[in-house]
Amino acid sequence: MKGSLKRILLLFLVMTFAGAGTVLANSVYDYVRARQAVVTFNGKKLSEGYLIQTGKHTVPAVDAESLLGALGGYMRMDEKTGQIDIFKPNVQVTVNAKNSNQTYTHTHKFKNNRLHEIQITVTADGVTEEIEAMQLTILDPSGQEIRRVTDDGPIPKSMATSSITQVNLEFLIRLEKTGLYTVEFSVKPKGEKQFFRVGKTVFESVE
Repeated sequence: MKGSLKRILLLFLVMTFAGAGTVLANSVYDYVRARQAVVTFNGKKLSEGYLIQTGKHTVPAVDAESLLGALGGYMRMDEKTGQIDIFKPNVQVTVNAKNSNQTYTHTHKFKNNRLHEIQITVTADGVTEEIEAMQLTILDPSGQEIRRVTDDGPIPKSMATSSITQVNLEFLIRLEKTGLYTVEFSVKPKGEKQFFRVGKTVFESVE
């Protein structure tokens, strides 16, 4: 997608998220570029762009795909028609550990250098397009991938037709580093070659 289209789209996104109201399409063409700006999300740099001034509002013009990715959403564009579709399902990811009663309880802390029986629960709704596959990835404190589970069976394919989808993934894992581990849940829409992250959580390994 062309950079100008992404920046114009982001103007709509930021105004919507900020609750500033709806920006009329023809007013977008009245923007003027101001100074360069660095935009971050939760302390992480998204990109360098410009500030766009339209009427009384000044908003950052950065890559809309970067912003949507940080918010757990994604966008697709039909190159033939120019139509842009934005998707932001509601996804909650929780981490559970098996206790002495052989049941799982929610937790965010695990002992380091031990083998753990972990259950990842993903609850999703608001999925409005057909999904071909889903993927769960766990990253260690250094960002290295230590586990990946991909499913292209009936569960992801039914996400768009179900009001609420709940997925429980259980496995053994040894945590060999102290610090925060990241759990990411991604989906691959029908016809796409890549996965889009739509949910994330963290848990901690301690001494």
